[in-house]
Amino acid sequence: GGAFIHCDAASSAISIENIVMHGWKTGILIDSIADFSLRHVRLRTGVPMTGTGVRVNSGLQITMSDVCVSNAPGLEAGMGLSVATCGDITMFGCQWLTCVNGMAVHPGAGQTAASIYAEKCYFDNNTNNGLIVLPQHATATVTRGTFSNCWFGSSGNSGICLDSASLGGSI
Repeated sequence: GGAFIHCDAASSAISIENIVMHGWKTGILIDSIADFSLRHVRLRTGVPMTGTGVRVNSGLQITMSDVCVSNAPGLEAGMGLSVATCGDITMFGCQWLTCVNGMAVHPGAGQTAASIYAEKCYFDNNTNNGLIVLPQHATATVTRGTFSNCWFGSSGNSGICLDSASLGGSI
């Protein structure tokens, strides 16, 4: 039920490379870390509906390159990438596939998710959304997001869903 890899506030300057995970509830959990890198990581077959491949509770200077989260059709994990609060997440060539939501950005009360940059990433074959940005409170903020040469397709609801009306907050 916990994370396969959990990096907490006592950690810094972490680099995780060449990892394959199967059967995760939470694959990689990032809490309050600066200078974090994921490269050549594969997360397969997460827990259906509730699993999260990579969860960023908070952190700065996070880089992800060649990260792939995927599940079998009909057994979609909840999220490929979950971001609560952050500053500076950079993704290159990542794939968030066959989840309920490929990527969810959902800061809580008083939190900010800022400076998310993705290039040549795929948010594909997700049950609900490729990317959902949904602040969880009227005081939550999502700012400065750039997605360049990315694919958002084949999702049940939206490729990209920006929703500041449901729970408040600003995008």
